[in-house]
Amino acid sequence: MAWTQPLLLVSLIVLLVGIVLMIRQLTRRVRELVRGERRIVEETADMACKSLFLGALALMQLSQLVGHVSEGALPPDPWLSLTASTGIFVLFGLSLGRLMLRWQLRHVLSERATSKQRVTDLG
Repeated sequence: MAWTQPLLLVSLIVLLVGIVLMIRQLTRRVRELVRGERRIVEETADMACKSLFLGALALMQLSQLVGHVSEGALPPDPWLSLTASTGIFVLFGLSLGRLMLRWQLRHVLSERATSKQRVTDLG
């Protein structure tokens, strides 16, 4: 299909953006460790970078699978291709799930903090 090549190009660009953001987060983390600041909990930005990276890989796998199906040709080793695609999709889903859970927890905790502040303001 004609749209698989642009999809592959877009996923490559997203992959490169994810790599650049991961390197930025890594250098930031190293600077904090050098200053002696320690954070045990992974930040939302770290999870977003990983999700972006894995999402780009999932898009690449999807475009390759669609290309093979549209041509009516099987990849050289179809079981390896399907296993790798399934693994990437599962990892992307898990990473995206962790990111959504973190965002939801952040929202709930911020609402809780504001409601707690309102109670203390009244009393």
